[in-house]
Amino acid sequence: MIKKEKKAAVPECPDVRHFHMEADALRSGISVLVSGVERIADFSPENLVLSVGHGTIEVYGSGLKMSVFENGRVEVFGAIGGVRFDGKRL
Repeated sequence: MIKKEKKAAVPECPDVRHFHMEADALRSGISVLVSGVERIADFSPENLVLSVGHGTIEVYGSGLKMSVFENGRVEVFGAIGGVRFDGKRL
């Protein structure tokens, strides 16, 4: 008789269910579109902090610019060095 192994349940990650992020390459850098933004916590040409769902998204780089759209969408473009997600709310 062959023993069936129990598969471990995959835990849900509530932190990532409340926002959506897309990135596109541009001639002048990268564009990142984030949906589900509750508020803009900080913005400078080098750093942007967005409050989303159960945490924050930090976009960092240089020459960052931002467009804010209705329905909680924010587009960031410029020389994006990276993006961090932190599960802690501000």
